[in-house]
Amino acid sequence: MNAFALVPRCVKVASVLAGVMLLLLQPVQAIVVTPDANVSNLVSALVSGAGISVISATLWYQDDGTGTVLSTGTFTNLSGTYGIPAGIVLSTGNVAHYSDGPNTLGNNGTAYGVPATPAQEALLDPITGGTFDHWDVTQLDLTFTTSTGSVYFWAVFGSEEHP
Repeated sequence: MNAFALVPRCVKVASVLAGVMLLLLQPVQAIVVTPDANVSNLVSALVSGAGISVISATLWYQDDGTGTVLSTGTFTNLSGTYGIPAGIVLSTGNVAHYSDGPNTLGNNGTAYGVPATPAQEALLDPITGGTFDHWDVTQLDLTFTTSTGSVYFWAVFGSEEHP
């Protein structure tokens, strides 16, 4: 075998190694959100392994009609940020906009333009301290029993309006 026959193989190996190095240097998205409006998937992600038996679940969510821009979804959190490894996302905007890292934009959101129902207004007014109109409400109602005697839900609040 002559030395010229080895050159193309060396170039190929070097190219593959360079490609692998570039992949390793790319920032890894530790929080990965998957838009999902299937109530069974959301309930499963929320109560899986928690000793909770769900009797009923209803979901009120927003979408743009394409099936990809949704106000609900599931997430996995490989970084361990906030101590929550996985769960669900409920939003007034597009859940695909959520990820790791600081929020540096003050107005990156999706407005679906859907007013809250009177029942939702009645629930939200005492929480928000006003009688103003609420928009693009996402609501998950659960009826469940538990075998553990105690139920805890970890929640994290995020806002595009307040970077």
